[in-house]
Amino acid sequence: MFKTLIAKYATTLTTTLFAVSAVSGVFLFFHTAQDIFKEMHEWLSMVLLVPVAFHLYKNWRSFLMYFRNKSFTVPIAASLVAAIAFGYATAGGGGSPVGKLFGAMEKASIAELAPVFDKTPDEVVAHLKSNGFEVASADETPAAIAGKAGTQPGRLIMLLTSMP
Repeated sequence: MFKTLIAKYATTLTTTLFAVSAVSGVFLFFHTAQDIFKEMHEWLSMVLLVPVAFHLYKNWRSFLMYFRNKSFTVPIAASLVAAIAFGYATAGGGGSPVGKLFGAMEKASIAELAPVFDKTPDEVVAHLKSNGFEVASADETPAAIAGKAGTQPGRLIMLLTSMP
């Protein structure tokens, strides 16, 4: 029965959970709706490991054939080089460039951010208020405003990019 379940569902579960992980990963990459996707992405990526293990078990002989094929070394090498390069680039610098940019924007005041979006501070405050956020003044930061609203600062930054 165990082998029947693996044969029937391992590949399908691997594929569908990968699709969920890919979609949520794209949203997280662009810092959009993180309050919705962050936990889902983390937990379902962990759940994905189970059907991947079953998929490998089911297809173990075929999987071993890849190691006999010389062309398999190119994807392995490229993946390792990319992982090492990304790790090296982010380890000493405290994170990715996009993460640094969003971090700086979250700490800047609305008055400082307004010119980035080609708006006045009053226009930015009005836009945030019209979207349900409590803003006392243009001296507040997206991090402070988001904190009062119980949401992620990145959500506010993304909202500012959609100003007409």
